[in-house]
Amino acid sequence: MSEPEISLDEQLLRARAGNRSGLRHLLEAFRPLLDTFAQDRIDYPLRKRMSESDLVQDTMLTASAAFSEFRGTSTAEFREWLLRVFESRMADGIRRHQVAERRRQSRDRFEVASRLPDTSPLPSDGLSATEESRRLI
Repeated sequence: MSEPEISLDEQLLRARAGNRSGLRHLLEAFRPLLDTFAQDRIDYPLRKRMSESDLVQDTMLTASAAFSEFRGTSTAEFREWLLRVFESRMADGIRRHQVAERRRQSRDRFEVASRLPDTSPLPSDGLSATEESRRLI
């Protein structure tokens, strides 16, 4: 015989009482919502550096570690808090992507510049121009 299903409100109460299993079940209940949010919000360029499943996992780990900061009393409040954690993790991922992209562009510019021929004047070029000027005068 299987265990009776426990409501999300009961899981929240258990989690508030320090029951890690209750928190794990509560977070798992919201995984499909987080999956949907991740699919909707991660565009192609960002997918190169951040997968949807990594973002969801990071959100759940962060929420688990920061659960003591949750001040709500209902599953609706928990849902909103969890989505704020998600948005925070997403923003962090975007910042990391932007930093990595700027670094890549800078490296690309450096590589292009290093392949260009050196057109800076040589000290002897100045002498040649001076000598040429004297001859003309």
